[in-house]
Amino acid sequence: MKNSKQLKEARGERIDALESLVTSAEAREMNAEEVTLSENIMGEVSDLDQQIERAEKLEATLKRQAAPVSHAVSDNGSKEMKENRDAYNLGKAIKEAGTGRLTGLEAEMAQEARNEFREAGISPSGTLQIPIALMEKRADTVSTTSNVIGETQQSVLQGLVPDSLLERAGANRITGVAGSVLLPSLPTDATDIIAEVTTAPSSSAMSGRKIDPVKMASMITISQQALNMSSGAFDSVVASQFRKHSGALIDQQFIDNVIADKTATYMERKETAAAVVTGLTFQNVNGLIAKVGDANGIGDNSKFFGSYASLAEGRVTEAVSNSGVGILQNGNIAGYEALATSLCNVSRITDASYNTYNEVYGGGASTAVTNDATLEPFLFANMDDVYVCYWGGADLVVDEFTSAHLGITRLIMNVYANANTAHAASAAYMVTDPV
Repeated sequence: MKNSKQLKEARGERIDALESLVTSAEAREMNAEEVTLSENIMGEVSDLDQQIERAEKLEATLKRQAAPVSHAVSDNGSKEMKENRDAYNLGKAIKEAGTGRLTGLEAEMAQEARNEFREAGISPSGTLQIPIALMEKRADTVSTTSNVIGETQQSVLQGLVPDSLLERAGANRITGVAGSVLLPSLPTDATDIIAEVTTAPSSSAMSGRKIDPVKMASMITISQQALNMSSGAFDSVVASQFRKHSGALIDQQFIDNVIADKTATYMERKETAAAVVTGLTFQNVNGLIAKVGDANGIGDNSKFFGSYASLAEGRVTEAVSNSGVGILQNGNIAGYEALATSLCNVSRITDASYNTYNEVYGGGASTAVTNDATLEPFLFANMDDVYVCYWGGADLVVDEFTSAHLGITRLIMNVYANANTAHAASAAYMVTDPV
């Protein structure tokens, strides 16, 4: 698809041709051939005017929506974006992608998405691409009846945006990035004055880090019959499954990144001399807060992340003996919100060697932990310092061949993303045994 600048150049060439034709017949009447040619040129100019107007609107909309700004777009911009979303037909795009030839708005959007990926340094492998600008999160009320509380849903395109627990918890979302992303860095002592050309020392607990794109794939299988009969509601269900799975992959990536950073951030805990890790206690969850606070990585927007089993244990484990008050009260631990995810599970803990004492007790390490098969991570993170980055939009593979004998089309959505804290000090975890 040509951009507005290229279209204007083409229009200028046609205007020059028309002027040359008029000049050559200035002293006489145009003959029939010249009249036909001039009418054809004027028709081309009229078509180019419409293409230029559409290209300028599209470019302005994509630029505005892709820009990492905090303020809301104008009403006109929102209207243009809604028109593009409403006009885009995912079912049509999937069917045409299977034939290898996209047409209309879907083809234009695919080209824009490929441009985004190219600028981000990504080579998409799919047969259908959708730009990130069309995937802005937005919910619409379904019910229009005054006495019915309507649930909210997202349109198909918006539904492709990964639904990560991190973003719902307040993590920063960045789009339009390219290559390795350098996250902000601060010195350990925020009162230090560092020259502009000087970077924070590598030994600093608050030294910055960079993250690279990770290809995250989600697959859905759809029968050919269902695909041919697909409606907006059906497409929304498909998109919802993509959104949930890709969001979970991003959350998983974040948890694994925190756990992998053991040297600076991990804390394991035991209560007795035996090499057995306990579950949640009032002392160890506060020790986890202190771990982040000691490194100046804490903030008011900090959150706990644990398994459903860990949080269930926190509700029944008393903060003070015989008090009847659990560690977890009204969804909070020590004033910080605690969120549950099934991704805080035993598969995250892959190292059987643990330092089973935390900083409260000091002490040495033990490699004879007897309950390592049931241990789970329990995280604490400053969400102001957590970033979820997206390289480009959605990259879909429409596979009609692998399961063709079963009458099934496979849809594989690739999202290029990653999530981590800007500083190693801004997240910590401990190992617990909720069993």
